[in-house]
Amino acid sequence: MHVINQRNCQPCTACSHCTRQGCSIYDARPQDPCQSFHCAWRQEGTLLPHNMRPDLSGAIVAVTTGTDLSREHRVLEMVAL
Repeated sequence: MHVINQRNCQPCTACSHCTRQGCSIYDARPQDPCQSFHCAWRQEGTLLPHNMRPDLSGAIVAVTTGTDLSREHRVLEMVAL
């Protein structure tokens, strides 16, 4: 859990500062987790289509990498705004 401007923000849930128009505290957002987060839609070489842009889709997509026994895998997680 992260605390942003005295509000609890749970992993895999939209932050209370997140609106359909973007971050309501964008200029004052903290480094972690906000500035250090990289939406999967913006990552170079993404396979996500244009309509998955957060302001168009209403969701933020994160990619996590892990290992499952002998193979590496990537998981897409979506958070509705």
